[in-house]
Amino acid sequence: MATIHFCIDEEPQNNTDDNWLEQQINQTFSRYNEEKAEFINNAEMTQRMDTLKTLAVQGKL
Repeated sequence: MATIHFCIDEEPQNNTDDNWLEQQINQTFSRYNEEKAEFINNAEMTQRMDTLKTLAVQGKL
């Protein structure tokens, strides 16, 4: 199991953006904990994106 660490070095300038980001992070981990999502490594994500780009160029999306 991987661990993700967040570090905030200075006070945020825009609380609206920070609140939105925090909400997105919480939703992501909630979906993961409910086994509705999975985390994948960068190589797998790159491969998936390349496949989607190829399909888009071919007009198959």
